[in-house]
Amino acid sequence: MSIEHDDLFERLRAANPMPAAGTAGRRASPDADELLQRVMRSRPRPRRSALVVIAITLLLVSALAAFAIVRAARAQHQIGVECYTSADLSSRRVVAPNAGDPVAACTRAWTAGTLGSGPVPHFALCVTPTDALGAFPGESGTTCQRLGLPVAIVDHDAAIVFAADLGRRTQAQCRNEAETRAVVEERLHAYGLTDWVVDVSRDHPLSLAEPCASVFIDTHGKRVVIISAPRSLFP
Repeated sequence: MSIEHDDLFERLRAANPMPAAGTAGRRASPDADELLQRVMRSRPRPRRSALVVIAITLLLVSALAAFAIVRAARAQHQIGVECYTSADLSSRRVVAPNAGDPVAACTRAWTAGTLGSGPVPHFALCVTPTDALGAFPGESGTTCQRLGLPVAIVDHDAAIVFAADLGRRTQAQCRNEAETRAVVEERLHAYGLTDWVVDVSRDHPLSLAEPCASVFIDTHGKRVVIISAPRSLFP
């Protein structure tokens, strides 16, 4: 009999209320040995299902912990995208206009040979230390994490971003019609919105009462209309 069996048998004997003399010789009984063996074989064991549940729970916790450390942020400067030749902030970069799809802008730069050579890589969009939108060759998420940068939340609707940007610029100071038109056309070019038009309102022309040029932005009609505004609306 093994040491484990002997230990269990000694416990049973210690708990036996009958005197040792009363049980003398009974241990050698075949029936008693068989009963003891059956007791030993029927000891409860850990259930496999419980072990599987524990393992799955640990895997889920690990996955959630890994996901939680991925940071994301919205770049303050999304007018252009900084396209890098490699997943390194010190590598050469080309700034391309962001017309709503920064990855496509860097892809075009790579295809044209102004950024890199060989097959066009995947680009990961990150927020650079200067709070700009940066595109690095590599997979999304892991590349930014390796560089210590947040994953970029991109505003893909270029028209909305353009409208907000142009509104801030045209309201920054009182300009005349020609100066405002120059600002509008420069911004349209920067965003790649080459199919937009610039109009001047006939109903609200600049005058002595309203000498400053403001803009009405029609995103659906793809046009910017220059209108008049009083001097009091500007800094």
